[in-house]
Amino acid sequence: MEDILILIIQGIIEFLFELFGYLPWDLWWYARPKEGDESDFGFGVWLFSSVILGGTLGYISVFVFPNVIIKFGWLRIALLFLSPLASGFFARQMALHREERGRISDSETHFWLSFCFSMGLVWMRFAFAHRP
Repeated sequence: MEDILILIIQGIIEFLFELFGYLPWDLWWYARPKEGDESDFGFGVWLFSSVILGGTLGYISVFVFPNVIIKFGWLRIALLFLSPLASGFFARQMALHREERGRISDSETHFWLSFCFSMGLVWMRFAFAHRP
């Protein structure tokens, strides 16, 4: 029973770390000018920027927290794929909530930006964090 509780707590910590890391990027993206801005780059540039920002945060986090948070190898591998999906769906739900409140937001864009940010972060931590 104790091992299951440890798994749940470790998963929650990892997800909250990603969520709080993505929050400034999400708020900036939400506040930026909408369609029609001349300085607007293509969507692929924003996705690539999200991967780079997430990877940079993941690499910096290795210096702050050099050891892996999750001790079980199979769970770390599962989170390589589940974390970006969970982050994307959470960002999408936040954007849908904003739309319901009458604010302009693009839920699909928020999904993909969060997905790419989380993917960069998780893959960097997976590659460079010290294992027990």
